[in-house]
Amino acid sequence: MVRLIIMTLARSTSDRPKTSPTDGQHLSMARRNRAEIVVADEVGVYHCVQRVVRRAFLCGVDPVSGNSYDHRRAWIRDRLEYLAGLFGVEVAAFAVMSNHVHVILRNRPDVVALWTDQEVALRWLSIFPGRVCTKPDPAPASALAAFSAPTAEQARSLSPDTPALPPAGEPTDSLEQAVALLSADPALVATLRGRLSSLSWFMRALAEPIARRANREDHCTGRFWEGRFKSQRLLDEAALLACSVYVDLNPIRAGLADRPETSELTSAHERIMVLLQDIPAKPDTAAVDAGPMAAAPADPSATALVEEDSPVLAEESPAALTGSGNVEPARQDTADVPLRRDGWLSPIELDERAEPLTTAMAAPQTPAAATKRFGSSRSRRASDRGLLPMTLESYLNLLDWTGRQLRAGTSGVIPPGLASILDRLQVSAESWLETVARFGRRFHRAVGLADHLQAEAQRLGVAWLHGLRWSQAAFAPPLRS
Repeated sequence: MVRLIIMTLARSTSDRPKTSPTDGQHLSMARRNRAEIVVADEVGVYHCVQRVVRRAFLCGVDPVSGNSYDHRRAWIRDRLEYLAGLFGVEVAAFAVMSNHVHVILRNRPDVVALWTDQEVALRWLSIFPGRVCTKPDPAPASALAAFSAPTAEQARSLSPDTPALPPAGEPTDSLEQAVALLSADPALVATLRGRLSSLSWFMRALAEPIARRANREDHCTGRFWEGRFKSQRLLDEAALLACSVYVDLNPIRAGLADRPETSELTSAHERIMVLLQDIPAKPDTAAVDAGPMAAAPADPSATALVEEDSPVLAEESPAALTGSGNVEPARQDTADVPLRRDGWLSPIELDERAEPLTTAMAAPQTPAAATKRFGSSRSRRASDRGLLPMTLESYLNLLDWTGRQLRAGTSGVIPPGLASILDRLQVSAESWLETVARFGRRFHRAVGLADHLQAEAQRLGVAWLHGLRWSQAAFAPPLRS
């Protein structure tokens, strides 16, 4: 019996079909290191997905126990806003679902390069606070080990009993002391500067505090997230537009909401709420106290973009709310950003002339000056550059029309005004709905025009990338006579 089992096991391993070189290349593609996909020293846009362990409803309503964990979704949104003001990483779009998170990020190493050493140290300590030793370690490796990861005191400020530096003009405040300690080591500052524009460190700073907080709430230990987050490089503006609409419409496709203005904890909801706040209140409206949606006037001209027999979204759609005469122009200047609910998100409209938002206009003479200025006037995002060559109104119109069609299960003809926007971005209007609906299944490692995908495959040293055939259909507008 034992001999039979041994022979069976031996035969089962030897009789396995041998993998061809092509199969081996495909398997290696599936496990490629993220460092090869993400170019750390170049500005790039990436779609990242983080799922909870076993894809359970740990951020929603558990269908088995009936417990609701919806409040955890707000944790993730607030953490994203906090990190957007500290990292050199811009948040282009996000959607917090019941068991996973979508976020579109753009790393900005060019912005981080403009920060002073003191600002780099202070931003790092704001993300990963902890006890600081009294003097720099002469070995850079030891210094890196001291500040390479969050400690058990991450949720608290610096320990008040941290010994001060010796007198003689040295800073005595614990935070000033920590800033001076970090900024005194050029090699360590260079390492931290790279981490502040790193997608991996951004996602780590997002996921770990949420996991610790959720485990404390559940009185348990172990994994909360599934593991490594999945990243997908968006190679051009066409891919960015399709992915942004796909992310913003996730709650509608999942049946959690019926229109973008009610799909909470998404970037679209953040932008729409700002527009609703900008709508001037009318004296003859009695529904002002009922809420922003009840007070929003409906614009009949907006309903001309869609069919009248599509009762998917309310009449107060983004198209109506952004119609001329209803909304004051949303100012994008830096002074107005802190007052806006979406001030931490990257603007939709692209502005190549926008300067990076940094407090490093002039190098401070002391760490105290850096900490004082950083705490009082810290920007909420890395820059005002924006994302796409289109206005916020056009984006919300496209989002609204796409959401109506997907929710109703129809394939209507896209309005001419929106079709011209897609053509300008080299997106096929004929296959637009199918591209958005199946975006997550058709594209894996990278998304973009066919020639951009081929160039990315050449950079990665592979023969092809998954989704090339779909890219030729999705991002190839037909020729017009």
